[in-house]
Amino acid sequence: MVLLSSHFERYIYAVNEEATCFINAMNVVGVNLPELFRLMHSRTSVDAMLETGWDRRAEKLRSFVQSEGWLWGAEQSGTLNHDQLLAWMKAPTPKNLVRYYRYWDIQDIFSAVTRAIHTRTDLRLKLDELVRKRNNIAHGDLTTEATRADVQSYQDAALRFCERSDRQLARALGRIFACPAPW
Repeated sequence: MVLLSSHFERYIYAVNEEATCFINAMNVVGVNLPELFRLMHSRTSVDAMLETGWDRRAEKLRSFVQSEGWLWGAEQSGTLNHDQLLAWMKAPTPKNLVRYYRYWDIQDIFSAVTRAIHTRTDLRLKLDELVRKRNNIAHGDLTTEATRADVQSYQDAALRFCERSDRQLARALGRIFACPAPW
């Protein structure tokens, strides 16, 4: 359970890194990125600035302009930091996955990867159980169990989600940047 959940979570981080590298290689103008995406990338810098006293914000402002200003200024490009896009995610729960893919202009990743409502519901349920049971096991809950059949169903759900969301993200990148899908 723990290993499967870790691999699933690592996939999310890896696809995020791959997409970020693709954008960085394209030398994209910041204002051409989706606004939610830019907000998330800038969040760490803005939050750090807000936690600093007013009289000590000058250095934080300079740092913000240097690292994040290109996302908000006209016709500037820069480099994205993939870690900043997932700093908020503690676990790849379905709710967090929907939030993450929304940054890439995919409004509901589960609707994008499944057509039938019952299939979508089952996929969300299996991924939620996988993450929840993993957390329970990792935190020492001795009452949490997973049968061989449970683990197989979680593995199938994770693989299905990863394969399908991978295609959706590649298509979204192609749409956002008016180019062929990168993978």
